[in-house]
Amino acid sequence: MCNTVRAARAVSLSIVLVRALISSAVAGAGEIPWDDMMRGVGGTVVVDHQPYNNGGLAADTLYRENEFLPPTWQLVADDVTLPVSTLIDRIVFWGFYHFNSLPSGGEAFRLRLYDARSADNLPGNVVYESMLVNPMRNFTGRSIITSGAPAEFRFSTVLPAPMVMAAQTTYWLEIVQDGVLDSHFRWETSRTGEVNGQAFNNPVVGDWTATSSISSDTAYQLIAAPEPSSLLLLLLCAAVPSCGRRCCRSPSST
Repeated sequence: MCNTVRAARAVSLSIVLVRALISSAVAGAGEIPWDDMMRGVGGTVVVDHQPYNNGGLAADTLYRENEFLPPTWQLVADDVTLPVSTLIDRIVFWGFYHFNSLPSGGEAFRLRLYDARSADNLPGNVVYESMLVNPMRNFTGRSIITSGAPAEFRFSTVLPAPMVMAAQTTYWLEIVQDGVLDSHFRWETSRTGEVNGQAFNNPVVGDWTATSSISSDTAYQLIAAPEPSSLLLLLLCAAVPSCGRRCCRSPSST
């Protein structure tokens, strides 16, 4: 049987090799969304709200509606319930910048997961939070049917820490651009057939408020952590061949 030290070294080396292969692929092929690159090794889309390019609510912690008004903020959240407990490690979302006000430098998005408060089932306590720094942003080739016809963008990223979601539990997912005054981000709508699936909060309403329309969802995908792949197993054996032969040998063969 393999000793603990060899096994630990094998896992560490395999992780390094996997990362090196991924980095090489990205360098050779340009910007490839992580979820697309990993789809072949087991990542599963568990929530799929496709974008509907007719608009979206402001989802930004610091922005101006126009040059004559003071800065303000607005939070947007979408309710989500999964049938089984799931570990989420990647996310895709769609959005646009009001009048194409893209940030002049880097940007970050704050992702929060709230539980649902008992009184009205709207967002309650924060149960998960991560900052998504400079997520991959790709122009989709489409425009949004709203003032200025801003460009539609697809964002994708690996979460800094996996997000655990329990089965049959209502959560609210919030995504907002964080603290870029020269940019005004809007989270694009999605038509999933669900009414009151979206909520917002800003200084005017003062608390979470449900929307009510045929496009009252936001556009995003939640992607579950991939299962261990055959690629990783092969790399384990390649890392320490002698250990791999002993580990893979059946008890009857010893």
